[in-house]
Amino acid sequence: MPSLKDFVDAMNSTWPVALTIFMACAGILISDYEGLRYLAGLPPWIPSAAFIAAIFSGSVVVVRLLQATISAVKAPFRKRKRQAALQSHLDKLDELPPNEAAVLAWAVASRNQVIVANFNESRLLPLVAKGYLDRLGGTHSILEWPFRIPDHVWNELMRQWKAEPFEVPQDMQNPFLSRW
Repeated sequence: MPSLKDFVDAMNSTWPVALTIFMACAGILISDYEGLRYLAGLPPWIPSAAFIAAIFSGSVVVVRLLQATISAVKAPFRKRKRQAALQSHLDKLDELPPNEAAVLAWAVASRNQVIVANFNESRLLPLVAKGYLDRLGGTHSILEWPFRIPDHVWNELMRQWKAEPFEVPQDMQNPFLSRW
């Protein structure tokens, strides 16, 4: 006899699996109702088990449909909230201290969305904390760690740079990378 835990585990199945079970059980129940001879050799408890499985799998399908509907209804509100949060983040770019703004200005001027620096570079850590730089994961040297400017920040910086471009020396190197 299945336990309550087995039923809870079954309820966590994906909707394609639940729909497949529901359709198979519905086929057995319809065949039994119509009196098809193919089911004559099966034990008499099979239609009862198929009915119970159909109820549970049908419930999973209905719940998944409700979840998808609710998610679709909420999507515009989540998108608007995310856009507002991103815009608020971008609005704070103008409030950055000059030393932090200089880091982003160098990156834009040299067209480097990824900055390579020491892992604990003191000029980059405040930008990481504020979300204007992401410290990338992976296996890297602690002396040459990649930091990436998020796309929404990068796009805003490029838009501002195109509005007021400035010249950068061609041989400008990464000021954060120490070569020894």
